[in-house]
Amino acid sequence: MHRLHNKLRPYGIGGGLESLLIRPTQSRAKSSRLALQCCPQLTHQLFSALSAVRALPRRWHLDGRFGAVQVVEGRRRLVLSAEAAAAVSASFQGQSVTSEFLTPEVMRLLSQDVTLEEVPDMETETTCAREEDVDLLPPAADFTFAELFAGIGGFRLGLEALGGRCVFACEIHGAAREVYSRNFAGELHGDLRSSKVPAHDLLVAGFPCQPFSALGNQPGLQAPQGQLFGEIVRVLRQCQPEAFLLENVPGLLHSNRGADMSAILAELRGAGYHVFHDVVNARSLTAQQRKRLFLVGFRGAGGAGGGSGFQFPEPAELGLLAKDVLDGDEELGEAVELYTISDQQLERLRRLPLVKQHLN
Repeated sequence: MHRLHNKLRPYGIGGGLESLLIRPTQSRAKSSRLALQCCPQLTHQLFSALSAVRALPRRWHLDGRFGAVQVVEGRRRLVLSAEAAAAVSASFQGQSVTSEFLTPEVMRLLSQDVTLEEVPDMETETTCAREEDVDLLPPAADFTFAELFAGIGGFRLGLEALGGRCVFACEIHGAAREVYSRNFAGELHGDLRSSKVPAHDLLVAGFPCQPFSALGNQPGLQAPQGQLFGEIVRVLRQCQPEAFLLENVPGLLHSNRGADMSAILAELRGAGYHVFHDVVNARSLTAQQRKRLFLVGFRGAGGAGGGSGFQFPEPAELGLLAKDVLDGDEELGEAVELYTISDQQLERLRRLPLVKQHLN
């Protein structure tokens, strides 16, 4: 038997979509963690060095909810994993320590403008902390955004971490709506086609991917779900936000031999936007090859930096493995059967073309 369980329980995430519900907060015994503080100039080097030796907590832990790097009074805080904290603490105390975490590069950086501090361990304080439970300074950015085809709020989670304020959100799927409403305040609209979207600075949307997925027949823009892309263009023309960020599957690039992608780019440009697109792999942030197509647009030929200098970011590699994200039998307890598939189900998965490609 085979377990397929993504370890996202701090956000109430377990098996299927219907189980993605935030449970009532349960208090636990409070504890603390050790973190390093450094000047902004050292942040990238220190983060990369610590990531290379797996000294940082996984990105989806609550102490990483607003990004693995926290801003504290102008300095940068990097919370250490429990194992790495013990070695780093001993080093700061002048003890002679041999540890996989204390590589020459890490030791070189620790000797510079870096301090060690104790911070609350929010993951053990509560099973599902919300925004008000996270002790961070207010973000510096200030912008509004509208979230179309919101799902369970992935875009919103990231944008609020950057200081964004959601002024409109819509989602039509019942189970996704329930999850979203339990995690975020404010009205969640249903069918976008009958909704009036207010003014905003940034539009984000993960528009329906089924018509473009390589796992299906790829009916493309002519399918009912594919035609919903037109609603994005309608909102862009009506509200004229400064920028947009759209997400879909890489199969969109080849749907109808590229004709669908060409039509989408033409529509976005016709709405007055300078458009960039690229396939980005989330492999650097999780233990999975997860490629997605992103489209970024800036209003006007010279708007928002003109888009002329825009480049897709390259996230630092966290080096996560499957064992970092899969629960074992002891952790799952009685729930183990909920995350177990049969040998027959596994065999059907193995026969899928995309799975075969990775297995070979």
